[in-house]
Amino acid sequence: MTLIISIIPKETSVINTQTLEDRLPAPRTNLFGMESWRYAVWGHDVIRNLGCTMLASLKTTNIYAFDEELDKLRTELEIIQTQHHHIVAQIGFDEQQAAAILVRVGNALAMLRIVDSERSCFGISIE
Repeated sequence: MTLIISIIPKETSVINTQTLEDRLPAPRTNLFGMESWRYAVWGHDVIRNLGCTMLASLKTTNIYAFDEELDKLRTELEIIQTQHHHIVAQIGFDEQQAAAILVRVGNALAMLRIVDSERSCFGISIE
């Protein structure tokens, strides 16, 4: 199984979430890593130690972010981007796995950019 990033509505909306997700530019996808990454990556102590509590919560639950939580999620993803060398060293990932983390973070950031234009009606889930 894999972790998936989705656009979710706050309430009933006239805009279909799939229509928004279809705006995701290639090569971006809705993938956020393998299910095992809940523990091995996002739930790792190094993530929490960097202050990424929302991402670290994936260890035990899914993420549902709306409004200001979208900003917090973006900040945490940007921390992962800037600290990825430190993170992969702590986790023990090789270069290919390290690159995969950056791709997944890029996927999430691309999905957040789509939601930005519709944030009064939509949020993001990572499940």
